[in-house]
Amino acid sequence: MNARLLLVFILTCSVFPVGAETEGFAYQCESSTCFWRRPIVDPPPGWVRDEESGAHFKFNAFVRKGESFTDADAVMYALAVYKKNAAPTLAEHINQRKERHQKANPTAPISKPQVMRNADGKQLTAIASTPATPKGDWETVAFDEEGDYYLVFALSARSKAAHDKARDALTALVRGYSRNPKKP
Repeated sequence: MNARLLLVFILTCSVFPVGAETEGFAYQCESSTCFWRRPIVDPPPGWVRDEESGAHFKFNAFVRKGESFTDADAVMYALAVYKKNAAPTLAEHINQRKERHQKANPTAPISKPQVMRNADGKQLTAIASTPATPKGDWETVAFDEEGDYYLVFALSARSKAAHDKARDALTALVRGYSRNPKKP
C-alpha cells in the first residue's frame, strides 16, 4: 500500500470531521486502496468485538464471549454507510432495506417501526424482520443518520429464541453509541 496515500487518509480522517463518531480503515482492493468506516461503539456486557470478522465484512462485528461470529446463534454489527453511495434520505435507505428483505422473503413479515434511543437521546427507527423459512434469520435493525453517514445497528439470529435472548444486548449497543462521546 502506498504509504503517502495512507498518511493522507489518516490526516484527512483526523482533521476533517465526518459528522459521526466513526473510525476509518484502509485496505488493498483491485489495483488501488479502498476505505471503509464503522461506528465507534463498545460491545455490551457479555459481548466482544470480533476484529477479524469485522475487517472481512467491513463493519463493527460483535459476538457473545466465547463464540465465533460465523457459528454463533446471534451476532450484532454496526455499519457506517456513506450517504453519497446510498439512498438520498434515511427513510428511503430504510425502505430499500425493507424492499430487499420482502423480495427475498415475500411471505415474511416486517414489524411496524419501533423506537430505540442512542446515548445522546436521539430516536432511531428500528424494524424487525422474521424469516420466510425455518432456516432464515430473525433480525432487528436500528437506523441512524449522522453527517455523511447512515449508521446501521443490527442483531441477526438463527432462531426467535436466540433473537429474543439477544434483543436487550442490541438495545445496549445502540444506547452505547454517541455522536460526541465523552473523552477520558
